[in-house]
Amino acid sequence: MRFLGVSLRDDIAERGNIGAGCTVIGLTIGATCCVAGANVGEGPGFEVVLFSAVLSTGTLLALWTVFALISNAAETITVERDLGAGIRIAGWLAGTGIVLGVCVTGDWISLVATLKDFSRYSWPVAVYASLYGYFERAIRTRMLARKPGLTTSVLTAIAMTVAGGLYAKWIGIH
Repeated sequence: MRFLGVSLRDDIAERGNIGAGCTVIGLTIGATCCVAGANVGEGPGFEVVLFSAVLSTGTLLALWTVFALISNAAETITVERDLGAGIRIAGWLAGTGIVLGVCVTGDWISLVATLKDFSRYSWPVAVYASLYGYFERAIRTRMLARKPGLTTSVLTAIAMTVAGGLYAKWIGIH
C-alpha cells in the first residue's frame, strides 16, 4: 500500500492516522475478497487460481491507482488526516473487491472465457472508480465547513459495500 500513497508503518503505526488505518482495512478486505473469489470453483490446478487472483487483485490495485490519481486521495488521507475520506474510501475498496472477487468466481473453462466473463461483469466498477474519484476531488475542494460529517461518511461506506455485495449477487444469478 505504501507505493499507493498510504503507509502502514508511517501513517498508522507512527502517526496514528485512523483514516489511513480505515483505508488499509478496506484494501485488505477487498484484496481478501479477490483472492477468495479466485478460490471458488473447479479448475485444472493452482495456476488457474493464481491467475484469477492476480487478475482480480491487480485490477483492484489498478483501480485504486486511477482513483488516487483522480481524487488525490492519498494526500487527503495522509496529509490532511481526513477520517471521513478514509472511511468512504475503505467502503469503496471493500465493495470493489467484493465485485472483482465474484467476477473471477466459478469453474474454469478457458483463459479466453475467464477474461471475457471478467471484462463483462467488471467494467461498471472501472467506470464507478473514475466517477467516485471526481466526487472525492469535489468534496476535497469544498470549504472545510461543508465537508461530509463522520456519520455521512460511514453511511456512504456502508452503502458502497452493500451496493458491491448486491451487484456481486446479481452477477452470481446471471
